[in-house]
Formats: sequence, C-alpha cells, structure tokens
Amino acid sequence: MSLLRRARPRRREPLARPRHPETMFSGARGHCGESPRESVHCHSMGLIVVGIDEAGYGPRLGPMCSAMTIWRVDSWKSSGSSPDLWKVIGPSVSRRPALGLRGRAASAPIAIADSKVIKRPNDSAIVHPLCHIERGVLAALACEEASPGEPPADDVALASRLCGSAHGKWHADGEHWYESDPTPLPVSSTPDAMRISGNVLRKGLRAASVSLLAVRGRIIAETEFNDIIRRTGNKAQVAITAIGGFVREVVEQADRFPGDDVQIVCDRLGGRERYADLLGRWFPGAAIGDSVESPDRSRYWIEVAGRRIGVAFEVQADGTHLPVALSSMVAKYLRELAMARFNRYWGARSTDLLGAAIKPTAGYGSDAGRWLAEAGEIIDPAERVRLVRLA
Repeated sequence: MSLLRRARPRRREPLARPRHPETMFSGARGHCGESPRESVHCHSMGLIVVGIDEAGYGPRLGPMCSAMTIWRVDSWKSSGSSPDLWKVIGPSVSRRPALGLRGRAASAPIAIADSKVIKRPNDSAIVHPLCHIERGVLAALACEEASPGEPPADDVALASRLCGSAHGKWHADGEHWYESDPTPLPVSSTPDAMRISGNVLRKGLRAASVSLLAVRGRIIAETEFNDIIRRTGNKAQVAITAIGGFVREVVEQADRFPGDDVQIVCDRLGGRERYADLLGRWFPGAAIGDSVESPDRSRYWIEVAGRRIGVAFEVQADGTHLPVALSSMVAKYLRELAMARFNRYWGARSTDLLGAAIKPTAGYGSDAGRWLAEAGEIIDPAERVRLVRLA
C-alpha cells in the first residue's frame, strides 16, 4: 500500500505499480542504529540518490529489464548536483574490473560501470561473460539494507527479491521458454568468493558513510512488451512504463526521509530531451520546474506534498553516476539470466526435434534473425506471435 494516496494521472499507458512500496526502505539502518525515520535525527542532512536504467530495449527476442538502486549519503552539503560516488566510496569500487576473479582478486575493488562496458563477450574463453556484472550485483545485494542477509542462491530467488511476486516470475502464461529448474548463483564464481566481494563493498560503504538502501528490478517479457505497443502504438511507452513506476515509487516514499534531499537520475529515454509533460502526467497537480534542458541532460524539480525532489534524465548516465551504473548492471544481469533460460529451453527442444541444438542467441539484430530462421521448424505460429517483439 502506498504511503501517500494521490489521484492517478491520466495517461496512455499505466505505470508499473510497485509490488511492495511499503518495504522499499524497510530494514535500512542508519549509522546510529535506528530505523531510517529515526536515524535522520542522528545526522546532519543526508542525500538520497536514486539511479534508474534498463537493458534490452532494442532486441527482437527476450525481455526488457529495468532496475533501480537507492543510496543514502550521510552529512550531505547540498550543491544542486549528485556526488561522484566512485570518489566518495573510494578504493573499494572502481570503474574498471579486476583482471581475474580467483584467489586474491576476490578482494579487489568492485567494478561498477555501464554494463555494456564491463560485460565480457559471450564467446570468451578466459572468463565467464557475466563475471564482472555478477560480482558487482551480488556484492551490492549483500550490502542492501532493505533485505539484509545472504545474496539469492538461485535465479528464482533473485527475481523474487528484486521484482516481488507480481513481476518476479521469469515468464507469463504462455512464455514457457523461460520455464526451467532454478539456476544456482553465482554462475561465474563461487559463493565464498562472492562473500569476500560483498565484504569489500560493505567495508567501503561504512568508511564513506554511504548506505545502499534498496535494489529493485522489473522484467517485461515479450507478451507484456507487445501488449504495451499494441495499446499505445509507441515502443517508447514500454520504457516509460518501467521507469515511471520506479520514479513514482521513490516520490511516494520520500517522506520516510524528511531531513534528506532526494535526487533521481535516469538514463535518457531514447532521443527525448524534454520531460516536463511526462512528469506532469506522472504527478498531476504537482509543481514542476526545469533547471536544464539540453542535448546532454534534462534536469527538473517536482514539488509533491510540500516536498521538492530533483529528477534528471541524462545521456549515458550509467557512465557518470554510480547508482545508474549499478542499475544498468542489475538490469543486464536479469536479462542475461532470462536469455540463458530462453536458450536452454529452445536448445533442448531443437535437440529433441532436429537432433542438434540451435546455436544460442543474445536476441539482437541479425543474430536474432539467424536464430529465428534456424528455429523456424520447431516454433508454431501461436508461439511465434508471443515470441517475437513487435518493435
């Protein structure tokens, strides 16, 4: 249940509603040992920084996934812009991955960067393609204050923890290509190595007085993706649905931190430069102002229930804002695990029917076309309608 009730905006596509908004910050502890609401009184003003990003908007096959990470920086002196958390957290994090992940490398700085930069090639013979992304995501989940404890043991637990039961399943009815037994995690290393990595990040966060309050995800598989396009006639509404749901979730929870500034940073939605009308649809009746609208970034403030919150949309925000970079990694991790299920199902089916497994696909461009041609004999017309994205 939302903490703040508001009239719903009139919009062409309903925003993703949080499955568990009341627990977005639950379990988060201040450095004074109290709950978030109580711990505000132990600090000078802090800053809540939220990063939002997606992965898989462009492919022809597979889901689009989105993610949000929520951070708190203690004793923040407002300057109107988000701090560089790579510098604030210091030597426990890095924009570049360690050379290896065995032995002493498990205690190396945690790479948090644009997922497109740190993902290894799928045909890598040296390290697992997801080694750096997985290390960062599981280390972060080990430090997440909303869900303290061990990181998820398998991909089903991961989807449930990140997305909640409403959007935590890997498939909707009819998307049977995502059905399989749980995949144990990690896929690229060992649980012991991931525990060491989690401790590396935890130590750095504590030293910097920074908290990772929550990590959230959303899986929009092919059926929902296509349904949104059919209803709105606009592919961009798919990303708007996911991103808008996260922004609303944060704004509706902002009163949990009455003494803190709140800044939300999103990777830009395609080539769109102006977002005031979009914010107006998300928050009808709210006062909205802009400080910057340029080809590189668009920054606004919104005032809801007497609270002013900053919202920015920036080109390549996953390269300049650590919270967005981690969100890009979480979204990519979800998509890659989904595609592993996809390829496992169709590989087994082609082996049964054709005597050989179809070469796996990442779902993009010409490779998706290659895969669809090779799989043509084993996909029935009804499956193809659900399998292939409309745009």
